[in-house]
Amino acid sequence: MRILLLLALVATLASGCGTGPARPDDEQLAAAEAARADMQAGNYATAAEQFKQLADESRGEQAAGYRIDAAEAFFKAGDPGQVRQQLERVELEAEEQPLLFVRERLLGAQLALADDNTELALERLQGAYPADTQPLLRGEYHLLRARAYETQGKTTATVAERLAADYELREQTERMEHLDTLWEDLRRLDRTELNELRKNANPVATGWLELALIEKAELTDPANLRRTLDDWQLQYPDHPGVETVLPGLRSLAENIGQLPKQDRPYPAFQLRL
Repeated sequence: MRILLLLALVATLASGCGTGPARPDDEQLAAAEAARADMQAGNYATAAEQFKQLADESRGEQAAGYRIDAAEAFFKAGDPGQVRQQLERVELEAEEQPLLFVRERLLGAQLALADDNTELALERLQGAYPADTQPLLRGEYHLLRARAYETQGKTTATVAERLAADYELREQTERMEHLDTLWEDLRRLDRTELNELRKNANPVATGWLELALIEKAELTDPANLRRTLDDWQLQYPDHPGVETVLPGLRSLAENIGQLPKQDRPYPAFQLRL
């Protein structure tokens, strides 16, 4: 998931964040495009060196942008030492260069998580919430916070962040890749925790939470479970759970009635959302 998000960020955001000069010469422009092509192709070490050279040949905000590009490429190449060296040479002001500032903070948080320093990761993310026009970055922000909270054993906070990430990535192809993890996290919560999260949930998150509550209801009457799932789908026809989770629950509804009563996995009771 992290690889795809970073590739998408480099391909779609880096070119628009002021990393190039107002009138780049043809040679520099070609070098930047070649570096981004190498990133998309997975040639991270090559891309990193190209971006590093571009940064060395540039000044100001332009140099900072290329330096962050290089740091992201070195991170994907598995060279944290070079990542730190590149970031140490970047000087940014959040108010003057907000997009570069956010990218630098997200990368710093990833380094901290790689070092198992969750407190530092969360500290790096403070004051670095991406703008509304940057859903990929916002999704990455929430996923990083989810990883930190998961390491700390804060399950409810982890789920809240994954739900927020899912909402930000709702129009992105990268969304589907984290849904299995989101669903497994939802299943770890009890009914009280799920209902607590529903209080301030957006519509997409509410759909996930209600689907988890349906599973938690552990309905053993196949007809009742089918009706409950049908009602959920009517309310959330375009929800990603329709393709990812609903088929499994429908299969349960078809098979649960065939089990001997003593072998059924759940006690029978009616769903109360």
